[in-house]
Amino acid sequence: MIQCSRVVGSDSSGNVKGDKPLGQLDGWPSPLTPQGAMMATPKKSKAEQLEALRKQEAALKARMQALQASVNDEQRKLDTRRKIVFGGALMAHASHNAQFAALVRSALNAALTKEADRELLKDWLTVAKASPADHQPPAPVVPERAKDG
Repeated sequence: MIQCSRVVGSDSSGNVKGDKPLGQLDGWPSPLTPQGAMMATPKKSKAEQLEALRKQEAALKARMQALQASVNDEQRKLDTRRKIVFGGALMAHASHNAQFAALVRSALNAALTKEADRELLKDWLTVAKASPADHQPPAPVVPERAKDG
């Protein structure tokens, strides 16, 4: 049998006092007495064990479903963010490149089937009327000459 001890204090000279086995400390019941004896838990029947395992399984399934829903939610948010960034990049490039804008317009006309979507993107589905300035090459940039001084 293993004896456990508990130090309850020391005197003024630092010597340990009150070093007694746990069962003999004041206020602590002895494991050898009925009041300090461990409660014996009755063994569960196999049916009770099965029921307990089923409850654990149901709890684990619920936790797994909640975690999967959280993962799905995060993935959906990332997908939405990617679409926003991707669309923004395409729109920016199309605003500077007429050939690319025509490709985007063609792709949108082919892909959009819902009237609400077509209405939302109607500005992108039609060719903007070109002004004469759109067809003129940009004016050449003439560098300023440094003044010799």
